[in-house]
Amino acid sequence: MKTISVLFITLLMMLPLSTFATEEQRTSNEEKEWTADFLKKHISCILSDQGDSVSIKSDGNVVKDNNSDDYGAQTFSVSVGDRFYRSTEDHSTTAYTLKTISDKVIEVEYESRFNHRSFGDDLITIDTGLVVLECH
Repeated sequence: MKTISVLFITLLMMLPLSTFATEEQRTSNEEKEWTADFLKKHISCILSDQGDSVSIKSDGNVVKDNNSDDYGAQTFSVSVGDRFYRSTEDHSTTAYTLKTISDKVIEVEYESRFNHRSFGDDLITIDTGLVVLECH
């Protein structure tokens, strides 16, 4: 058994690292309209009195912490630079970053990743962009 393990490890070391590489295909703003519509449908935001943070009320499709098992409706606060997330799905993740807060408007940067490996493709597609949302 030890000999087989040594042979297996030796074989793995001989394989080029590119054998395990996953291709990343990057785009910009391809999902911008969909992302804006998704956020408008699933969150509402209220500016703080000081204007330095936003209170986000979510129906559970957008969460403050993507490592939590709590995907129910929630309200959380974010400041410029803070991240929040679309609820975890099997093959995709989306992270949002609050970029700016101005008069009843916020700018949110998004990074959406989709993993195609379960479908037989060694590919991860990544789209990034910026959406503008109105707040109350």
